Amino acid sequence: MKMRTTFLLVLFLCLGAGSAIADCCDSFIGCAAAYATDGLSCVLQEIVSTVKHLIELMNNLTLRVSGNTQRASDEARQYVSQTIAQIRSDASQSSTALATALQQANAIYKQETALVSASAGIAAQEAKPGTVAPPPPPPSPRPASANPTGGRQPVATPVVRRGIGATPAAPAPQQTSAPIAGDGATRPAVPVTQALPKHGELAGLFEKAVAEIQKAKASGDQDLPRVMQLMNQAEQSEGPALQSALAAADQAINEPIRKVVSFLNGMLADPTTIFDPTDIVNQAADNVLANLDTNINQMTNTITAGPQAAFDAAQGAHDDLVANGRRAQLLAAAMQTAYEQRTQAAQNALGALLPLTAVATGNATTARTVVPLGNIVAYGQIMNKFKSDKQQVAVAARQRMQVLVPALAEFKAVRAKAAAARAAAGTYKTNFNQKLTATFANKTQAEINTLRDQLVAQARSQYSGDPRTRDKVIALLQSETARLKAVPSR
Repeated sequence: MKMRTTFLLVLFLCLGAGSAIADCCDSFIGCAAAYATDGLSCVLQEIVSTVKHLIELMNNLTLRVSGNTQRASDEARQYVSQTIAQIRSDASQSSTALATALQQANAIYKQETALVSASAGIAAQEAKPGTVAPPPPPPSPRPASANPTGGRQPVATPVVRRGIGATPAAPAPQQTSAPIAGDGATRPAVPVTQALPKHGELAGLFEKAVAEIQKAKASGDQDLPRVMQLMNQAEQSEGPALQSALAAADQAINEPIRKVVSFLNGMLADPTTIFDPTDIVNQAADNVLANLDTNINQMTNTITAGPQAAFDAAQGAHDDLVANGRRAQLLAAAMQTAYEQRTQAAQNALGALLPLTAVATGNATTARTVVPLGNIVAYGQIMNKFKSDKQQVAVAARQRMQVLVPALAEFKAVRAKAAAARAAAGTYKTNFNQKLTATFANKTQAEINTLRDQLVAQARSQYSGDPRTRDKVIALLQSETARLKAVPSR
C-alpha cells in the first residue's frame, strides 16, 4: 500500500504538479520560497485571489440570505393573506346569497298568496251583516233532450287543490264509450285535461321553502361573524411570530456564513490555514445548503402556525355558511320555476329540496354536500393550495442560493492545488539545495555575505506584500548560507 501511494505521488508530481514545480523553482528566490512555505508560495496568488472572491461572494451571500429569508417570510405572509382573503370572500358571498335568496323567496310567496288574499277579502265583505249578495243569474233554459237525467241538476265536480298540504280529491271516474240515455247512440269519450294549479294553490309548498331558507339564513347570521373573527385572529397572529421566525432563520443560516467569512479573512492574513484538514469553509456552506429547506420550512411554519390554527377553527362555520348559501339559492330558484311553470315536475323538484339535506352535529347543522358557488372554493381546496404555496417558499430560496455552489467548487480546487504543492515539498527542497550549491560554489566568505545580502534584499522586495513568506525566505537564506563552507580568500 505504501509503495502504491509513493508511486501515485511520484506520478502526480511528474504529470499534474510539474508545471507548478517548474514555475516555483525557475528562480533561486522562488525555489527558496517554495521550500520555506512547504509549497504554499506556488499557489499563493491563486489562493489569495480565490479567497478574496469567496469573501466578496460570502458577504453578498449574507445579504442574499437575509434577503432570501425576508423574501421567504414575505411569501409565507402573502400566502396567509391570500387564504384569509379567499375565506372572507367565501363567507361574504354566501351571506349575500342567503339574504338574496330569502328576499326572492318572500317575494314569490307574496305573489302566490296575493290573489288568494284578495278573494278572501271579497268573501269577507260579502259575509258582513246587512250586505245583500247579488242574486244568482237565472239558469239558462235547456231543452229536455239535453237533460238525460229527467230534470235533475248535475252534481258539481269539486275543485282539486294541489301542492303540499292540499287534500287530494278522489279520482274522477273514467269515461267510456257507453251509450247515452235517450238516443241509444254510442259516442267516444271526451278527454279531460288536468288543470294547472291556480294562484294560491302552491302557497303551502312555498311556505315550507321560505321556512327552510329562513333557518339557513339564521344559521348563516351566526356563522359569518364567527368566520370573520377567526380571520382577524389569523392576521393578528402573524406579527408576533414573524420576528422570532426571522431570528431563528438568521441563526441557522446567516450565522454559519458569517463564521466562514471570518475564517476567510483570517486566511488572507495566514494562508497556511488553507491546509486545515477540517475545511470549515465547505463544511459550513454545505451545512447551510443541506439544511436550507428545513430551516426555511421551519421559519414558514412558525409564521403560519397561528393563522393555520385560525383556519382550522373556521372550517366548520365556513363550510356551513357556503352550503347554506348554495342551498338557499337552489330553493329560491326552484320556487321561481314552480311559480312560473306550475307543473307537477316543477313542484316535485322543489319538494325534493325540502327539508334541507343536512345532518345534525351537536348544536350545529352541517350540509352533507357543498355545491360550488360562483368564486367560492371549498375549504379543502383552500388548505391544499395554502400547503402547496408554503412548500414553494423553500424551493425558491434554494434556487436563489445556488450561486454559492460554483464558488465553493473553486475553493475546493484551490485547496487541492495547495495540498498537491505541499506534497511536493521534498522536491522543492532538493531543487533549492541544488541551486544554493550552484549559486554559492567557490565563493569566499565575503562573497557569500555579499550575495546573501543581495538575495535578502530581493526577497524583501519580491514578497513585500506577503510578510510571512518574506520572513521565512530571509530566515532560510540566512540559515543555509551560514552553513556554507567558504573558499580561502584570494
